[in-house]
Parts: sequence; structure tokens; C-alpha cells
Amino acid sequence: MISSFVKLFRVNEWYDSKIPMLTAATYYLLVRQHARFSYEALTMIGILILFYSVSMALGYIVNDYADMETDKLAGKKKLLHKFSKRTALLIVIGTVLTGCLPVLLYSPNWQTALLLAFIYLFGVSYSVPPFRFKEKGVWGLIVSSTAQRCFPLLIIFALQPTEMEWVLLLWMLLSFIDGLRYILVHQYIDLENDMISGVRTFTTGHQKMTMRLIPVVFLSEILLTGIILFPAAAEHLWMLYVLAGYVVISVIRWQGVKAVFRQKPLYTYYQMPLEDLYNHYLPLMLSTALMEYDQKWVVLLLIWAVFLLYPAAVRLSFPIQFLVKSIGNNIRKKRTSLKNSAEKK
Repeated sequence: MISSFVKLFRVNEWYDSKIPMLTAATYYLLVRQHARFSYEALTMIGILILFYSVSMALGYIVNDYADMETDKLAGKKKLLHKFSKRTALLIVIGTVLTGCLPVLLYSPNWQTALLLAFIYLFGVSYSVPPFRFKEKGVWGLIVSSTAQRCFPLLIIFALQPTEMEWVLLLWMLLSFIDGLRYILVHQYIDLENDMISGVRTFTTGHQKMTMRLIPVVFLSEILLTGIILFPAAAEHLWMLYVLAGYVVISVIRWQGVKAVFRQKPLYTYYQMPLEDLYNHYLPLMLSTALMEYDQKWVVLLLIWAVFLLYPAAVRLSFPIQFLVKSIGNNIRKKRTSLKNSAEKK
């Protein structure tokens, strides 16, 4: 039953690659506010995580629902297709209610309800007629990036009032840019299949522009990440050492992707740059920083360990293994060289 749930809502496609970065925005605001632990704040974090999860799941389930007929004709088998169209619609409605009710109970006012309606309607517009932005070139890029990674953060304005709105807006911009790079890489990888099947995307009509955009977007992410994190790192200097270590690991990973996978690091999903920083290490760093204000925030570290320790370890294993193998190969080459020199003498 659990495996069916995971497949139906595509949990593996977002639980450790999208939700943590969204949740880290709240952690960051709490760090900047030097927040003490409270059960109210912990409840808010739980509601936000549930809301973000439902938003991600809804995007996939609505896409499967909207494409049900065409997918069946194309022979694509998805779990939602096993249900009748009426049952599938009830699943979609139930998903929406699961995300809305906790938020409305926490913040029961018409502004919150209006905000929820906007977020969800904008999210489903990517897949559902008459909008169906997924088939409208550059609009597909913008709506996909905004709906999944940016606009869900708007709910923080309802649940977590703050005087640092500009910080949240910068985080939303960073999430949008990250999502934009993600969808550009996705379209770049699928380019050949899309051309064969006749699927129209931004990249099918602008191949060279996509190649140029991806590095520009990546550099923009690096710059914006530095701007956002600098104030917190200035208060918690150990963050600078962690980030420096991450840069070293990233350089090793970059070389590993080129050597092992024979891929350009910016144009592949293999060890995608910055994704582990946003979704694995930032939540860990910010949780640790919060513990400097109140040790009860250790509960966030426990949450991180349960859900993100394993994917973080798997992600980190690649550059470490590549480094160890590279060092081993260099040692063997030197030994062979010394042996050959000795034999010649």
C-alpha cells in the first residue's frame, strides 16, 4: 500500500529534491530572527511541510489526470489510470483538501483562502486546459518553475508574518531560478525524444539559446545564494567553512561527472550542481544554527536525519569515491613510473 502511495503521488521525485529547499526558507527566517523554540513554530513548520508536499503531489497527479486519455492511447501506464475518471477526480479533490484544511485551521481568514486558491489554480494551469502552459514554449518554463518551486512559498506570508519580506522574496527568486535551470536541463536531456515524438517545448525551438541560458542561470544562482546566505554566515562563521568545504566537494564532483559519466556537469541530472546544497546541507546548517539560540531545535536535526541523512550520504558518496579512486590511480601510476625508471637503470 505504501509503495502504491509513493508511486501514485511520485513521492520520490520531490520529497528530498524540492521540499527541503522550500522548508529551508522558514528555517532561514527563524535564524535571522534568532528564534527561540516554540511548539507553535514547530506546528507551523509541520503544516508548511505538509502543504509543500501536497502542492508537489498535486502537480503530478493533476498532470496524470489531464493526460489520462492521451497517455492510454500512447501506451503509457500510470497508477492513476487504473482508476475510473470519477475516482481519479475524487483523488485530486482529496489531495487539495489535505493541503488546504490544516493551513486554514492555522490561519482562518479569507486572505489565506484566496492565497491557497491562487497557488493551487496557478499550479494546475501547467497541465489543465484551457491554459496547459506545458505546451506553450517559454510560458511552460516560467509556469513550471514558478508553480512548483516559487509560489508555494507565498503561504509563509499567511502563516509566518515577518518584517523581512525582502528576504523571503529573494528566496522565492532563488527557488524560481533553480526551477528554471532544472526544467531547462530536463528539456535539454529530452530534446531528441521530443523532436522525434513531435512534442513542442521551449528547447525544441531554441536549442542554442537553451545551451547558453543554462550556464547564465547557474551563475545567477551562485550569486543570489551568496547574497542570501552572507548575513547568516556573518553571524555563524562556521557556515563559511562548511560552504568552503562544499565548494571543494563540488569541484571534485564536477571532475567526476566529466570523467565517469562523460557528461557536461551543467547539462545532466547526474550529481546536479547546487541541488544537494539547497536540499540537504542548507536544512542541516540552518537547523544547527537554530540550536545555538535554543537547543530544543534539535528536533529539526532529528527530522533531517530521518528523511535526508540517507539521500545526503548517497549524494556525497560519489565525489568521495571518485577522489579515493583518483588518488589510488595516481599512486599506482607513480609506482609504475618509478619501477620502470629503476629497471632502465
